[in-house]
Amino acid sequence: MSVLAAIDSRAGDVLTPFEVNILEMGMHELVHSHKRGSSGLAPQINKSSTTLSHEVNAKSENHKLGFLDAIRLLKITQSYSLLESIAQVLGFTLVPIRKYEKSSHIDVLKMYSKWHKEIGEVSAAVSQAFADEKISYKEYGKILREGIEANNAFHQFLRHCEARLGCEL
Repeated sequence: MSVLAAIDSRAGDVLTPFEVNILEMGMHELVHSHKRGSSGLAPQINKSSTTLSHEVNAKSENHKLGFLDAIRLLKITQSYSLLESIAQVLGFTLVPIRKYEKSSHIDVLKMYSKWHKEIGEVSAAVSQAFADEKISYKEYGKILREGIEANNAFHQFLRHCEARLGCEL
């Protein structure tokens, strides 16, 4: 049983196993999908690489990532997988609100391409999930996460379009 599952069982099943899995995946991705990984990130939050790796490892029952450390890592990495996981479990979707003062037509095209890349990742997750004609909680979580990322990319694309309103292409 993971740390979150143990906390969940003590808290009267506030979180389902599926939700725990989503949160654990978000914590793991926050650290291990970053180019610096735990060895580069840990010193920035005054931890050893081993400790940080254990704190985001779903199989580690005795370690857990603290809230403030998670916020620090979100700011350092600019990777929001954990924040997206939390929003998903609570029934929300995150949309970045960054305003672009200036955006070139190339920026708009790049965001358009990114949005469609994300749509492709949704399609890949759906295809993979239904390959065996059934869907697991983990596969559903992957589809949902990719869908949220595609939605976020769409909103970023719109922000770039807004910055170009009234501009000639």
